[in-house]
Amino acid sequence: MVAKVKKFVSREFVNTVDLCLFRRFLEEFKDLGGIAWDDLREPEKSKRNRLFEQFQRSENLSNLLHLALHHAKILASDAGTRKLVQLADACGIRLAPLESADNSLSDPLDRRSLALLAYIHHRRIFDCAVDQTILWTVSRPTECRGARAGVLSRHDDMVWKEAFRAAVSDYFNQKYCGRYCDVRWHIDGDEVDIIVSHGKTARTLNVEEGGKECSKAVREIAEDTIRYSERNGWIKIGTGSDRDAKKLIELFAEYLIGDKAFFAEYRSETLYTLVPVQEMGSDFRFRYDWHPAITDVRCRELTLDDDGLIGRRRRRSPWSLIVRDDVDALARAKAIGFKLRQSGLGIRSMKIDVDIREGSREITLPVCIQPPGLAIFQDHAHEDLIFELLERNGLRRAIFPDPSAVAAQ
Repeated sequence: MVAKVKKFVSREFVNTVDLCLFRRFLEEFKDLGGIAWDDLREPEKSKRNRLFEQFQRSENLSNLLHLALHHAKILASDAGTRKLVQLADACGIRLAPLESADNSLSDPLDRRSLALLAYIHHRRIFDCAVDQTILWTVSRPTECRGARAGVLSRHDDMVWKEAFRAAVSDYFNQKYCGRYCDVRWHIDGDEVDIIVSHGKTARTLNVEEGGKECSKAVREIAEDTIRYSERNGWIKIGTGSDRDAKKLIELFAEYLIGDKAFFAEYRSETLYTLVPVQEMGSDFRFRYDWHPAITDVRCRELTLDDDGLIGRRRRRSPWSLIVRDDVDALARAKAIGFKLRQSGLGIRSMKIDVDIREGSREITLPVCIQPPGLAIFQDHAHEDLIFELLERNGLRRAIFPDPSAVAAQ
């Protein structure tokens, strides 16, 4: 976390941050081992330099200040700032006033300053935005569909909710020999979102402490995520371990669905495929005119190898080739002599850029399709749009038809 704090409190940030705002933030930790602002009596330029130097020695700062800056860093990203503003707007709060009461703040604020302002004045929104950003920025979720759609979770029943928390805590504490596990819940309409924070396996590091070299055992905190759609019956697990993902799916099914085998039959399903691209080669084109928000889709990278997919497991190829092109990697592969339809080559993965119009601006969302079970992208705010794009072009299997759409028909 020390490295992340240094990255957040960069030289650029210290030189440009509103010092009145930064002072109010640091005063939150005045009696907790933070930085004493009254000791900084230098002129402004020297004060900024000294602040930067103190954060470069951030191992001397309090744990609570470290944690606050770590969370502020999460909200300083594109996805974090967007989620923070969305939650504030939903509560009728404008985070960046045109002018503060003491005339010390001006609009607009940069992302880091906006996160600090939310921490000072709107802690509940700040904490909720951190959790929501963690949930929506999982890049490689394990996806799985249940036996049927429309099955409600038992998260409203405190008995089953506590039983699930206890089972998850017991699993992680036994596996990693830790003593900390926190389960946080967020309900978004018909979607149940859960964040599980737990310690990982202890690592021993050589560190400097008190001017001397010593060894210290540390446990990094992992933040695993669970997202379950009651409407569609799918579950998505964000974790760094396939074994942990499998266990979380089993525990969710057992305690919150009431059927331990609810997801078991479908974990081996192929959710993503590049067969249409393989069959059409350079003639493959994405169809996206069905939605006005999508302005362009470009294939910019292909990974080719000796084809060999057996169920959900891919036979190891002795070689691979990456073809890149900013506009059309399929055409580039053809230009250098690879005819996908005739060569017997397999496409291991494909990276595309999806241009999406958001109000007055346009963003580019990179997506990596990696059969049989992964679609990798950083910001899941446009998840439904991306999944529908892949389904309409034959690259993703529709988990279940939307029950509301079926009823309308």
